[in-house]
Amino acid sequence: MLYYVEKAGGLLLFFYKFWYDIEEVYRLGRFIIGDVAAKMRWQRFKFAIIMILLIVFLSLLGLAFDYLIVSPLHEYGHALFCVALGIQVKRIEWGQIQYISTNDWRENVMLYAGGLCAAFALFLLYVFLNIILNSISKQALQQKFKRIFTATKFVIKTIVGANLMAQLAAGILEGSNPSLYQALSKNPPLLLIIYMTFTAISLTIHVKRISRVDIAVLLPKT
Repeated sequence: MLYYVEKAGGLLLFFYKFWYDIEEVYRLGRFIIGDVAAKMRWQRFKFAIIMILLIVFLSLLGLAFDYLIVSPLHEYGHALFCVALGIQVKRIEWGQIQYISTNDWRENVMLYAGGLCAAFALFLLYVFLNIILNSISKQALQQKFKRIFTATKFVIKTIVGANLMAQLAAGILEGSNPSLYQALSKNPPLLLIIYMTFTAISLTIHVKRISRVDIAVLLPKT
């Protein structure tokens, strides 16, 4: 227990020193180029760091969601079309399906089906959660609860949107170029970069579509 407490303390100290160094850079910049210009650049720098950290955080949540929920949907989409097209299924695993290859159009359709079925399920989930969370946030009487539910709704929609785009891309790629899909699936760093790109796109879309009511709820009262 003391070992983990010591490690956590060391991590906090690291971030404190990192932020202290950034503050020193800001003071030096203000001295060199003037107070107004330095303040503007500092605000942009902080915004960029916050957005990068937010994208990384949402990507990690999204990958956990993908592993726990989306991956089984993807494989069961394959299995459903295997049964419909007469392809024999040997085994369904958490992130993989084993079947007897037919090397014809049926296998091609089945490969497309995994990502497209998962994307359709995510679309239905997106619509359902949007309705439910909107209803809850409207019924929350206290401001702090409104803020919690509004932020939760924003995060969930961003994550589901990113997974929806990822599954659409996965379904199209797996059906059109299975060898490239297999090569990408064995390259975790590249997969992470691609997924973070989808997360950034989803975040941008939902930031642009956020309503004025939600903005008023999320912003602190002054």
